Amino acid sequence: MKKSILWLFISCLVLVVSSGCSDSKKIIKNDEGVFLFKTERNPALVSDAIGFIEDDEQNIIVAVPKGTTVTNLVPSFAMGGYKISPDPTLPQDFSKPITYTLTAPDKTTKQIAISVVVPPLLSTVCYVKTTGNDANSGFTPSLAKRTIQACINTVTNGGKVVVYPGSYQENINFNGKNIVVGSLFLSTHNRNYISLTTIIGVPGANASVVSIGGNINNSAALSGFTISRGNADRGGGISCYNAYPNLNNLVLVGNTASLAGGGIYITSNDSTKHVILKNIQAHDNKSYFGGGICIASSTVAMEDIQLMHNQSVNGSGGGFHAWNMLQFGDLKRLFIYNNTSGGLGGGINMEWDGAIAGATINIVNSVVSDNILYNGNLNSDLWGAGLSFNLSAGTKVNIVNSTIADNKCSSLACKGGGIYVQSNDVSATSALSLVNTVVWGNRVNWNGQAQTGLLNQIMVNLTPWNNSTDNLNLSYCDIQGDTGSQDTGVTSMSHDLPSPIFSVVSLTSPTWNGTTGGINTNINSDPLFVNPNSPLSSGYQIQNNSPCINTGTSSITIAGQNITIPQYDILNTTRTASPDIGAYEYTNGIIAVVMPLNQ
Repeated sequence: MKKSILWLFISCLVLVVSSGCSDSKKIIKNDEGVFLFKTERNPALVSDAIGFIEDDEQNIIVAVPKGTTVTNLVPSFAMGGYKISPDPTLPQDFSKPITYTLTAPDKTTKQIAISVVVPPLLSTVCYVKTTGNDANSGFTPSLAKRTIQACINTVTNGGKVVVYPGSYQENINFNGKNIVVGSLFLSTHNRNYISLTTIIGVPGANASVVSIGGNINNSAALSGFTISRGNADRGGGISCYNAYPNLNNLVLVGNTASLAGGGIYITSNDSTKHVILKNIQAHDNKSYFGGGICIASSTVAMEDIQLMHNQSVNGSGGGFHAWNMLQFGDLKRLFIYNNTSGGLGGGINMEWDGAIAGATINIVNSVVSDNILYNGNLNSDLWGAGLSFNLSAGTKVNIVNSTIADNKCSSLACKGGGIYVQSNDVSATSALSLVNTVVWGNRVNWNGQAQTGLLNQIMVNLTPWNNSTDNLNLSYCDIQGDTGSQDTGVTSMSHDLPSPIFSVVSLTSPTWNGTTGGINTNINSDPLFVNPNSPLSSGYQIQNNSPCINTGTSSITIAGQNITIPQYDILNTTRTASPDIGAYEYTNGIIAVVMPLNQ
């Protein structure tokens, strides 16, 4: 039975007590009972104390003022014919819960435990409504506060702020508390509450809509909101400074940061702790670094992330920018679509400067498509319309069962229509590996019209790797322009500009490892997408005659590194023993549409 919390008013005398079954089996009807402590029977009270039903609907919690002696209180019942035991007219010691047995006229019975509490124990849950008043206690929905911040100030560590649907124009701060702040999505798992419950930044505040800092761990959470119109230097929507919360089931739209993280900005000083990002959609946000999300020197777990229509203004990472990032688990089910950047990484830009050695990043079951790189600053570099990587010593980036398609750069000077990778690693211990991945239809010198410009899939800066053979690994992939022994779908940077065609540069430094037992494992065939360029990620599913079906591998070790092949695809469809290449496993023609969180 759905959980509910109902406040009992003296004026309406309503008590709901559930048997844990359906409404038809309740032994106390909604209009037949009430419980409270009346001042006329308890002179020590300055006002009547009213009960409310806890989440399990079998315990009544009654608040009394601080300092009240609870060892000799007389309860009041109005039960409409029910027999109550023990005798409700006698005083009881409520320093511990008292259990009453209620017998209905039809002889059915129900036991209810009544507990009396005094502040600050009541500050574990606080309710917020647009019709509330910050002068209220906030301890029940009917006595809700008006602002989220007022409830945050009220609850203690371990507490919860429950926000009812509506628009709340405020900039909130967790104040270093390990608390949960959520909409009714928390209790119902109904995604409609995400779009129905909005936190809007105050105009001119120059602050994140949500600020989270201090000694906060994964028990702290923000869940079930749309966050909009924030404007700050870092983290227009959400900023996390040296805090490690669980951010889940959120939509960030229309936020701006002048420097980093239009939607979300995360930075920390402890790489052993991690932030959780799960079921996040960020669209139409903008910043210099990371239009959607920016992560700086932090460890992050990322799953089910949709970044769409975000903009890096003359900077890097239209959808996502990361600097010295570590992962906690794989980065799974990312959908990076139609973001723009005026510098590096139309979709994703990731960099390491050597401060963090040996980072490994696995991007799994993800789609990076239709992102755009434009020449926003005539003097800036243009790297990777889809993804751009700048690796440091020991850094390993593995892209597994993903689809990188139809990303575009408006300039011929762009380095890598799909992927650009370079390294500042003179020790040649860093590497980029692609396994079971489609890289198709990416272009440079694009003029804004469909199918214009020059096809260009992957560009590698050869200089730092010193002819190492294990730095670029492309295995069981479908790469447009791949012709066999050397990948001519990959261009090297022995000159400044990308080759206008694929066959002019043969990669001799670094060597790409695309062979197994001397056999080329990659293919160069149209993957036959269902609906390329679709705003929904399902557009990059494959048709029933796709050459990607059953041509991937279920296990692989590259340069001593065992790369795990996912058991499920981006839609959680089970992969076969001979998995398909790309983010999607073919599903016998059944197209499961992935909708944005707020649809």
